[in-house]
Amino acid sequence: LDLENNVCPVMGGKSNPALKVELDGVIYRVCCGGCIGMLKKEPDRYLKGFAYEKGGVKIATKEYVRNLISDAKNSAIIIDVLSPEEFAGQHIKGAINLPLVGISELIAGIVPDKSTRIIVYCAGYMCTASTGAAKKLAELGYKNVLDYKGGIGEWSTYYPELVIKAK
Repeated sequence: LDLENNVCPVMGGKSNPALKVELDGVIYRVCCGGCIGMLKKEPDRYLKGFAYEKGGVKIATKEYVRNLISDAKNSAIIIDVLSPEEFAGQHIKGAINLPLVGISELIAGIVPDKSTRIIVYCAGYMCTASTGAAKKLAELGYKNVLDYKGGIGEWSTYYPELVIKAK
């Protein structure tokens, strides 16, 4: 992970703080002007392994989460922190529901190994539940927590085949 965005996601070289691309509300630094166009044209290609840190929370892009789900070597627990009713309506395939309200009391029984990679998500960019959950899990000693800010709203737009919906 390049949590500081010191590496250009396109070319792999040192990123230039002055060269930025904004995609889905996230700013990515690249190394050169050519990479700006390439990243805008094919974000899924270049961001599949990209995550960053903001306010002490590790944030994962949709491409990063998708890559983890599709790669059998990479394992992660995906936690939907919304209410049981919202989870029943739709959720990411393979996710478990652990609402933010009870996460402190229930997480140890679900994920006893504090080095396990955990991805938390909520409704979308305007929802703060996943960020709250990521901070709470870090306080509890979990070392590998990622906040997927796009949440089910973004996920269902880009990867509808990986969404479980109520019938």
